[in-house]
Amino acid sequence: MSPSYTCLTKPHPPEKWNVHGVNLGGLFVLEPWITPSIFYQFINVKDSDKIGMDMYSFCKALGPVEGKRQLNAHFSLWVNETDLAKLSQSGITHVRLPLGDWMFRPYGPYVGCTDGSLAYFEKVLNWCHKYDLRVLLDMHGVIDSQNGLDNSGHSQNVEYIVNPPQYVYDSILTFRHWPIRAGNWMGHYDIASKNYTSWKPENVAFTKQILFQLVDTYKRHPAVWGLEPLNEPWEYTPQDKLKDFYYEVYEYMHQHAPHWKFIYHNSFRENIWSDFLLNCSNVALDWHIYQAWNIERYGDQFLLEADNYGNYIDMFKRNGVQIVVGEFSMATDNCAMWLNGFQDNLEGFPITDCKYAPCPFPYIDVKDLQRVNPILSPFGTGFSTPRMGTCPYEGQLVIADTELDFLHDLTYRKLRSFEHAQGWFFWNFKTEMKKEIGWNFQEGYKHNLFQGTVLQPYGQFRFMDYLGLLGFVLLAQFIIVYGGLQCYRRFFKSPVRKYQYVRVEMPATESAPLNMHKKYASAGNVLDRTGYMSV
Repeated sequence: MSPSYTCLTKPHPPEKWNVHGVNLGGLFVLEPWITPSIFYQFINVKDSDKIGMDMYSFCKALGPVEGKRQLNAHFSLWVNETDLAKLSQSGITHVRLPLGDWMFRPYGPYVGCTDGSLAYFEKVLNWCHKYDLRVLLDMHGVIDSQNGLDNSGHSQNVEYIVNPPQYVYDSILTFRHWPIRAGNWMGHYDIASKNYTSWKPENVAFTKQILFQLVDTYKRHPAVWGLEPLNEPWEYTPQDKLKDFYYEVYEYMHQHAPHWKFIYHNSFRENIWSDFLLNCSNVALDWHIYQAWNIERYGDQFLLEADNYGNYIDMFKRNGVQIVVGEFSMATDNCAMWLNGFQDNLEGFPITDCKYAPCPFPYIDVKDLQRVNPILSPFGTGFSTPRMGTCPYEGQLVIADTELDFLHDLTYRKLRSFEHAQGWFFWNFKTEMKKEIGWNFQEGYKHNLFQGTVLQPYGQFRFMDYLGLLGFVLLAQFIIVYGGLQCYRRFFKSPVRKYQYVRVEMPATESAPLNMHKKYASAGNVLDRTGYMSV
């Protein structure tokens, strides 16, 4: 093992962390598939400079004033105190909070646009402390993008093309991204040669300074539990440079905040970590495992794969590497609209027929989707777009059970396997498309996907279940008492009298043109011809 990557804590069997968490995705790093209504305003826009498809281009297209207005409205509504209270009541112990380096030292189009994000970040930390939620600070997006995707804040390498107009007044704007995407954070990646042709040490230094600033500023905050220096650096990132970056941040954190946990992502490579931070009590590798991009469509294959996750985790543990599952979901398809980018998709996806439901309406004051008129542009190399006001949300499964039963079984098996790890974070705590319960923890919990798991063991009532049971008991008692009183009054306090309708015929007059009147008469009384009872 290289001496430069040795553990700085005394080697001993690490304690069990028992992390049961969710990601607060879509808050400070916008992703179109999580909050699509914020990106409706860029549909049918023909000027590429006015199209937002990620955090960077969102601020560039709207400018600092309008961008700030929309983002501050978004912050206050996307994650609020009620959300965090409900997560805590649901058994969640930790949250993974995606951040962007622009929040702390804005650059480019972020200047002015993201003002207010830091203040709201601290508000979220304080709410987490209030509800006993521990926070993993996750640097999700960095300057020039570590993977070229919108989840880094900047979809690197997007090429727009204006197609010849079909009519005099119309033209279609298209773009390509997936075939030419690149992570340019560490340097310039050449698509043709598949190599980095130059380096950007100033970018890496910038991100390290932001991370050091995070450690210094929040090392005493009671809610902060750990630090993840970089989310999902792509698989072509030079491994030696990546390890050096990780280790320098780890050293700084160990020196200034040794009580924090250090989590590093595997860069989608399993076999390069055999010499890195082994047998450390406060370190874990972050593994993201999704089934949404699987080719197979048979339900049993998803279930069997979930059963094997525990064996995979144990293999790493035997080699001295602890695992945290930093992202996973119950989605088994690629149907969620814009999952692979705004108005875009991977080639060949989705591989199944998708269901459609009404698209969500905007939750902040922005232009709504054109729900009747056709969408003309922009279009990427893949297809994922609204259709007449409806949005795709999940695919057709080949299963024997109902879909909810299948998703419940899948949830149970995944969490059972993940108990071999130090813990897990579900992606995401919610999405705008509530029918997409495979991606939406709040909706999945409501649909009882987590029954029989550590969050809600069988036989254990939730807080709301107790309230419902108490309400039912009180209502039953009220009905019994009230019903008893009514019976007592009817049969013991009031004489029993039988009434019948009596039909009386009287001559028609100008004041009473109808000669049919109904009068009440008690049994035993006689009505005279005027219709009045005689006594």
